[in-house]
Amino acid sequence: MNSYSTISISSCKDDKDASAVAHDPNQPIEVTDFTPKSGGGGNTRMVIYGANFGTDPSIISVKIGGKEAIVVSSKGNSLYCLTPSLCFEGSVEVKIGKQSSKAQAKYEYEPQLVVSTLCGYLDEYGKKLFKIY
Repeated sequence: MNSYSTISISSCKDDKDASAVAHDPNQPIEVTDFTPKSGGGGNTRMVIYGANFGTDPSIISVKIGGKEAIVVSSKGNSLYCLTPSLCFEGSVEVKIGKQSSKAQAKYEYEPQLVVSTLCGYLDEYGKKLFKIY
């Protein structure tokens, strides 16, 4: 009786992106575009495109309309962030160390509809009053 053995070798795909390069402090950073161009209040997801952002989000500062955004991740030529609360209109600026770059376009605020309930009631003197909840 013949006995056969099979050896199988496999590996997982490396998730590292070949285009993701660490920040080079000897080269300028550049902001070329961002999306979306407008949004409501805070926590709108935004992607900023450019060059030399690096891969370490902890060293990157993003300001939108002068307010600090939350940087989630960076892949060298793009970064992902969340717009700050009370972020109205203004420039989109990326800063790494002493270097900074602003997008040519400005972020535009889109007012959001706020719904509240208006209920009437009588006070202790019988006057009609309204209260917003």
